[in-house]
Amino acid sequence: METLDNLEQAVNLFYKSQSTDQAQLNEYLTIQQKSQLAWQWSWEFLDFSRTIEVQFFGATTLHMKIQKNFLEVPESMRQELKEKLLQKIIEFGSGTKLVLNRLSMCLSAFIVHMLKEWPSAINDVIDMFLNRQLPNITQQTQQWILFDVLSSIPEEACNIITVQRAQVKQEVYKNSTVVLKTLEQFINTKCEKHQLEDEDIIALQNVAKCCQNWFKNGLIVLDGCQEITTQLLKLVSKIYWSILETDGCLSPDESELTETCLKALSSMMAQPDAYKYSNSALTLMRMFLESLSPIVKNEWKIDNLNEDIAFCIYSLFIASIECHSRTILAGIYAESVEHHEIYARFVNEILLCTDKPGNYPVEESCSTLAMGFWFLLQDEILSYDNPLERQKCLEAIQPVYAHLVKILVRKSQLPDEDNIGKWNSDDLETFRCYRQDIADTLLCCFDVLHVQILKILSEILDQGIAAIQIDTKNWPILEAAIHGFCAISQQIESVEYEEIVKLMRVLNEIPYESINEKLLGTALETMGSYSEWVNDNPKYLMSAIQLLVKGLDSSMASQATLGLKDLTSDCQPDQMMPLAEPLLEACQRSLLKGHMANSESIRLMYSIGNIMSVVSSEKIPIYLDNIISPCFTELQMHAEQKNTNDSARIRVMFCLNMISTLFSSLNTNKCKNEKKRIQPVMSSEHQQPQPILMILQKTMPIFKQICDLYINDVQVIEILCKAIQQALSNLMDDIKPILNDICSLIVSIFQIKCVPAVNDIGGLCILMFYGDELYKESMKQLLLQIVVYNFRVFEQTPLNKFSDISDLVESFYALNTKIVKKIPGAYTSENMDFIKMMNYALKGVTLPETGAIKKSASFIATFVKESRNHINMTNTVLLKGEDIIKTSLMCIAGAIPRVNVDVFGDIFISLNTKYPSEFIIWMKILETPNFPTTYINPEEKINFMRSIIREKVNKRLIQDQIKRFAAKCRGVIEDHIKTKYLFAEIPKNEGKNKRKLYSSNSSSYKDINVLVNPVFPIAVILVLLSKTFEATAANGIRSILSLFLRDSLMLSERFSIIVLHTFNFISQFLPIISAIISDCYLGTVKTLLIFFVPYAIGYFLLFASTFPYLFTAHLLVYASLLLIGVGNGFLRACITTLGANQYILPQQRLDLDRYFSGYYFFYYVGILIGKILPPYMRKSVLLTSYCMEIGECYTTVFGFLTITFLISWILFLSGLKLYKKEYPTLDNTMIKTIDCILHAVIRKICLKSTEKNFLDNSIGRHSQEFVEDVRTFLKIIKLFLPLPIFYALLNQQDSTFTFQATLTDTNIMGIEIQPDQFKSIGPIILLILIPIWEKIITPLLTRCGIYLSSLECMFIGCLFATLSFVCAGLLQHFIIVESSVKQYSVLWQFPQFLFIMIAELLISIHGLKYAYTNAPSSMKSLLTAIFFMNNAFGNLLVIIITQIGLFKENHAMDFLFYAFFMLIATILIKFLAHSHDKDFSQDINEEKTFEAFICVNEIQASNMEENI
Repeated sequence: METLDNLEQAVNLFYKSQSTDQAQLNEYLTIQQKSQLAWQWSWEFLDFSRTIEVQFFGATTLHMKIQKNFLEVPESMRQELKEKLLQKIIEFGSGTKLVLNRLSMCLSAFIVHMLKEWPSAINDVIDMFLNRQLPNITQQTQQWILFDVLSSIPEEACNIITVQRAQVKQEVYKNSTVVLKTLEQFINTKCEKHQLEDEDIIALQNVAKCCQNWFKNGLIVLDGCQEITTQLLKLVSKIYWSILETDGCLSPDESELTETCLKALSSMMAQPDAYKYSNSALTLMRMFLESLSPIVKNEWKIDNLNEDIAFCIYSLFIASIECHSRTILAGIYAESVEHHEIYARFVNEILLCTDKPGNYPVEESCSTLAMGFWFLLQDEILSYDNPLERQKCLEAIQPVYAHLVKILVRKSQLPDEDNIGKWNSDDLETFRCYRQDIADTLLCCFDVLHVQILKILSEILDQGIAAIQIDTKNWPILEAAIHGFCAISQQIESVEYEEIVKLMRVLNEIPYESINEKLLGTALETMGSYSEWVNDNPKYLMSAIQLLVKGLDSSMASQATLGLKDLTSDCQPDQMMPLAEPLLEACQRSLLKGHMANSESIRLMYSIGNIMSVVSSEKIPIYLDNIISPCFTELQMHAEQKNTNDSARIRVMFCLNMISTLFSSLNTNKCKNEKKRIQPVMSSEHQQPQPILMILQKTMPIFKQICDLYINDVQVIEILCKAIQQALSNLMDDIKPILNDICSLIVSIFQIKCVPAVNDIGGLCILMFYGDELYKESMKQLLLQIVVYNFRVFEQTPLNKFSDISDLVESFYALNTKIVKKIPGAYTSENMDFIKMMNYALKGVTLPETGAIKKSASFIATFVKESRNHINMTNTVLLKGEDIIKTSLMCIAGAIPRVNVDVFGDIFISLNTKYPSEFIIWMKILETPNFPTTYINPEEKINFMRSIIREKVNKRLIQDQIKRFAAKCRGVIEDHIKTKYLFAEIPKNEGKNKRKLYSSNSSSYKDINVLVNPVFPIAVILVLLSKTFEATAANGIRSILSLFLRDSLMLSERFSIIVLHTFNFISQFLPIISAIISDCYLGTVKTLLIFFVPYAIGYFLLFASTFPYLFTAHLLVYASLLLIGVGNGFLRACITTLGANQYILPQQRLDLDRYFSGYYFFYYVGILIGKILPPYMRKSVLLTSYCMEIGECYTTVFGFLTITFLISWILFLSGLKLYKKEYPTLDNTMIKTIDCILHAVIRKICLKSTEKNFLDNSIGRHSQEFVEDVRTFLKIIKLFLPLPIFYALLNQQDSTFTFQATLTDTNIMGIEIQPDQFKSIGPIILLILIPIWEKIITPLLTRCGIYLSSLECMFIGCLFATLSFVCAGLLQHFIIVESSVKQYSVLWQFPQFLFIMIAELLISIHGLKYAYTNAPSSMKSLLTAIFFMNNAFGNLLVIIITQIGLFKENHAMDFLFYAFFMLIATILIKFLAHSHDKDFSQDINEEKTFEAFICVNEIQASNMEENI
């Protein structure tokens, strides 16, 4: 241990030495601070005999030890530590405030750590310093210490780095009421004084800072802030209005105090939980308006004396609105007059802020604050999902925005000649940025006003014209109007608006010669911004060119060249051709004058290239010779003279830039490639070489000379490479005659120096010409040379110096990523060292530079994706896979900046997709203790592995997991969301509106909701229970309907089958109509509310039909079945989707999967009850004695089913307030989908479109996003084509299986069951199979390395369905053979029920989950309904086949025919699944993929936990 004197000497030297010495001393002192002995010598340094620097270092060290190493203090010594702290604070009360502040922070840190042991700590400190008189210390100092201590407590609580931070913050929160009360009383006491003294103002500054700290750290909820707000506002008003009695100007201390008070209020409104307390927020905002509006009104003038307080008040207003935007904007259409008034007053205040008198920034500073608000206002309104609400709000704010446009244009006026002298360079730059903000805000105004803004700007333009006619010094008015038109140009459509026509005319009629040149500059910029409009309205092209040519010869040449560049790029060749030669001559004259800056000349060269592209081929060499030859001549001169001084270098770079820019735009094929028209003259020039090619053929030797001369000058080489790259990109295949020369130049540069730009042009050559057999071999050699020379640089660079070549790493792996993705065959060369390439890529991802990280990671991910197609690449991945995972995890854990860790999502997905079994093994590296850091525990690592291995498709979800893992590995405790909800409660007096804000306004709340919600929220439980009772009722009817029709209504057996399956068809087909109505118009809840009514009527009619002599039974039965079928059909898709909609994706994807399994479980519970009870009730002796029929009691059965349905209805209604709010799209998704498909087909057939995918023909008529949704939709429903055959088999449980049961012996072990009751064995089997499948079979398969996708499960299910009907056919055959009826027991039906239920498990559950999870968000109900339609068409197949009667009364052949039919469907679904898109076919049962790995490593994980 160093002696105390040495340490003191080091401290004194540290504060007096230079920066280089300070670094070494800082390292030494930091080590000493971390030692245990620091607890001792820090107290010894707190002595008045030592220097202030030493005292300060001692206090700082003590604070650090208490804050970070408090657990080193034994519990028995903590009381002593407290007493010593208080003693030192009192002792230093008369000393320097710098040391006293650090000691106050020590006490704050001590209190934070001791709150559990010393719960009255804050109360005791308040009492000690506020209510007692301490020795040798003034009352003012005591107050200063108290508020300094209280101010530091929130920060100390947030700086806790242990896992107990949330608990500590909760303890601090419990004391917030006491702190708040103390602050309120202190402020109130001071405000009651007639006049505040200087010491009062200083004390109040500390109080205001204390308030701000407690608000900023979210330790005081908004609901309890009214009193402190009242006191702070009273304090601000007292200070402000009292100074008006004197000179009217706030002193610096007064200004700082008011500013701190207002900032504290802003922090209060911006608390993380503030959005919960909407009513309180409105109350506080009303208080702000009443107290502060008079102040800003008094300061709303030029040369006001207190601009700072106006700035802070407007900042508070805007912060309040930004943090409570939905609450305040609800006042637009609120029924509450008070709420609407608050909204109107706030908007008016922000409007006044925008219109603050004076020029920004020299005379006022407030108006810039408001710009963001106007964007927020329109963005919030345009984001409303309800179109009627959105339109109503837009109409309400349009007058405000119309007035705002006039204000913005006025505020954007440039200073005139008389005022420009008041502005310095910083003011002018600030104003330039301010004008850009105004331009952006005007664009925002356009979104609200649309073409109405043109009329407003046109009126201002007229005012500007009138103003310069009076006096040309009024030019800023006209300039601002033109600037306004320029700002909105990108939103203007090609329509020939009269206001734009007038603008074009005015721009050419202004006498610029007699007016300030800045007006011409704005006019030129505006003309360039309307280049697209001029292109669509070519009659204005001449006037536009005339104005821009005028600008070329002025001091505004920069704006003229920019405008000309835009105009020549956007205009069509046939429009430009008549004007091309005069324009070229004008450009040439401007270049020869030499008055333009280099950047302006280079920019003009781009326009020259565009113009030259449309002139005749005979004249191009002439213009080239006049315009570009001087550049080559100068380059030749410098190359021959070998002149490399600075002036020569500048001229060389200028000439190369001129050539490069010309190469980027000169292309005579532009006319030939024009889609709308082909110029006749071009056909005769087809064989003419491109001008750029002719130039390059002559000048390649010059390029080589320049390259040799400046080979060590990276900037010159990059410009030269850029010129060649522009030529390559422009000429494409036309460059082939000099391709070998370019390759030779590339290699010659590489031989001397590796430059990123050379990688770029080399890669471009390879990508362009590798596919040409003539050049394939040379491109392979070029690639090999690029790799070899880059590797040479990598090998020569020390590992710790790789950042120096990060740009080379970035360009190299950017090139290789493209090659791997597009032409991986180029890598088949035996000389390609893939191992070395992967090693350097892994080094690249560890660099701190973002570009190198992203390109290297992208290469690795792409390489892995393509590797399975090439054996050498596959071997590389298998060999380096573990290194890839290890390096990735180390980077995520801290080796690179946390902002870049999401790039590893692609690597994980590619490895998991292409090497799933190896990926699991490689991820086991996380079992290593303390890897990748000591901050992460085994359970967190297991959870991370589970989430990464489970997810194979969703990149965003994996990136979220990686970011969370990175935070944990780095010791960053991301518990701010949990902490908020730990001790912030929903106020009881805020009512229902407050609670709605929890789910509607906060994405953070949604994240927490995912963490704390159970798998089945209450709303979902109600949906499942409602579905259970509804399924009981519906399937109860199905179970007895066939016998009811045959035995009670005396219908034939065949016709009973037809009626039953027609009823089933209706209930299964109507979900598609239900989906359209719910998705597009009503939402699922409203749709269910409406169609529960006819559903109920149907049950009552069916019940009534069993009473004789009251109705015509047949007609009534058919009507009731129709209503029940309609109701059941509408409920089927909607109620499934309603339950699924209660989950948040992708966070709750696993819960959603369990919901679908749970849905089928509850559904089959209902089916089971419906298949057991109704047949029993039908034949029950107890019940039939009360029935009107003889021997059968259908009246009781249908009455029971009606009551069951009513229970389902009540359960649904009880959850209305819990279901999530829905926003229908108001678009008919089905009609749009059909239109999209038909339109694409018609264009493909009639117009012979060459689009790769036929649906691309609908892009334009429909958005690209919707077309992608339809593409996904078609991919999914293609897989459903064979499913109706399966459902034709499944639905015969209620018909043919039941009739077959009537031919068997239904006495089982002495118990007589009904023929229509035995089919209840099906639901029983399924209820047993579901948990067996979930808990036993799937984990077992996973352990064996077998991962069944949804499509594979459906295929296996089809095989079982086939087997079921083979069994049914054989049983029927034996029954027919046996002459005596009921020879066979009904138990012989068990195999066919077992197999059909296995099929149901594998097909329906996985099929429904597959349809919902892969469906686009706008088509979930639609695809769910189409899935159910398979069932409908299955019933239709049964109806058709039964009506045809292929085998008459031979039912055994019927069963075998269905089995054969199902076998064909099985083969078809296997074929369709095999040809399906990979992203869909790999839809693995995610929640089980990692289950085996977890089971195998459970013991190892527990051992890891013990080790850590």
